[in-house]
Amino acid sequence: MVLEKKRIIALVFLGLFFLSLTLVLVSAQLFLGDIKESLNKIFSENFGEKTSDIIVSIIVTLIIFAGLYDMLELLSIFQLQWVKYVIAGGITIIGVIYKLPIYITTVGASYVASLGAIGIILEVFVVVILFILLIIGSEKAGKFAQRRKNAREQINALKAGGEIKALQIEAEEAIS
Repeated sequence: MVLEKKRIIALVFLGLFFLSLTLVLVSAQLFLGDIKESLNKIFSENFGEKTSDIIVSIIVTLIIFAGLYDMLELLSIFQLQWVKYVIAGGITIIGVIYKLPIYITTVGASYVASLGAIGIILEVFVVVILFILLIIGSEKAGKFAQRRKNAREQINALKAGGEIKALQIEAEEAIS
């Protein structure tokens, strides 16, 4: 059932994507004349100049579609599945027309990279300070370090428990 749903989502999205691309190509062909120039113009305007930009923009487009569909699936009052697909696909295509994937990849990626670098610098700073405080013999630093270690071990235990539970469910399904 879940696999069938994923196939339908993928087919609807790809169908809408290629339909919009075909319509844009036809209109561009009428006005521009050369199909190769039309394709280059469409992809460079909507997805980026370089091949890597195009690939990342298409992935972002798929992520936008999947996120919109998931939100509609969870919160929507629409009952028919195809309505949700059409709405998610339509909004995604509108986002592509208004260059949302390019904006997300350029602006969003720069913010995420900056925040990631800041987070790593802060983590290194905290570790160095914690190390110095542990050397000095600070009791609070020792308790803080122990809490962090315990939290990490608890997360690892929860992961292991989840994997065991998943294997257990899989085994029960295989039996029945």
